[in-house]
Amino acid sequence: MASLAFPSISELATLANGTTYNSVYIESKQGKPYILFLHGFPSSSFDWRHQISFFANLGYGVFAPDLLGYGGTDKPTGLEPYKQKQMSEDLVHLLDHHQIEEVIGIDSSTSIIYAADPDVFRDHLCPIGGIQNFYEKNMTGPLPDWISEREIVIHKQIFSPNNGGFRGGLNWYRAQIGNWNAADEKGVPPERYHTDKPTLLITCTRDYVAIPSIMENDTRAFAKDLVVESLDCGHWVQLQKAKEVNESLKRFIEKLPLKV
Repeated sequence: MASLAFPSISELATLANGTTYNSVYIESKQGKPYILFLHGFPSSSFDWRHQISFFANLGYGVFAPDLLGYGGTDKPTGLEPYKQKQMSEDLVHLLDHHQIEEVIGIDSSTSIIYAADPDVFRDHLCPIGGIQNFYEKNMTGPLPDWISEREIVIHKQIFSPNNGGFRGGLNWYRAQIGNWNAADEKGVPPERYHTDKPTLLITCTRDYVAIPSIMENDTRAFAKDLVVESLDCGHWVQLQKAKEVNESLKRFIEKLPLKV
C-alpha cells in the first residue's frame, strides 16, 4: 500500500461518494506532465516502485493509487462499487483533486505470484484448478533475483488478513463475471470503442498469462496508433526488466504531443 511502501510521498483522499483512496503523489517539476500508474492483481502501487523513482527524478509528476479493494484504499464488500464506470469516475475525481488535467496512463496486466522461472505460470497457473492445487499443497519456489526478501515482506503485509487479504481485488472479477458492467457498457457509443491516442504495448516473450500474440491482437483492435515492444522475460516486466521498461517508457513519452 502507498502509506506502507512510500510513507513520505503518500496521501489519503476521500471522495464525495465517501470512498477513501491511498495514493502516491509527486508534484510535477519544470512543467513536465503527470504519469498515472495503475496496477493489476494482486498488487498495489508498490509494484511501480522502480518507475515511480525513475520518473520522479526526471521531474515528471507521478500519481499511483492503490486501486479500490487494494492496499490502503477502501475495500467495499459489495460489488456495486467495483463497476468499471464507477471506479473510472473515482480516478477522474482523484486527478481533479490535484487539478491534473492531462496524464500519461500506464497500467499492468494481472498476475498471481513472483516466480524465478516463468514456466511456473504455465505449469501451475494456467491449467484449470492449478492455482487451487498450488496453494492447497503449500507449494513454493525460489525467489527471483529481482525481488528482495524485504520486498516480499512488504507485499505480504499489503495482502495480510488484517488488511483485507485478497477479497477486494477478487471483487473486481466477481463484478465482471456477474455482469455488473453490462448496463454501463451498453451506453458506450460505438465510436468510443477505440482510442486514437498513441499507445505503447510492452509484451514479454515468456509470459504465459498475457500471451504476446494475443495481447497485441487484442490491443491493436482498439488502439489505432500502436507501438509494440517485446522484452525477454516473464510476466512481471516492470520488476524483472525495470531499467529496460523505464527507458522504453521514457522514449515513448518524449515523443508524445503533450500540452505543458
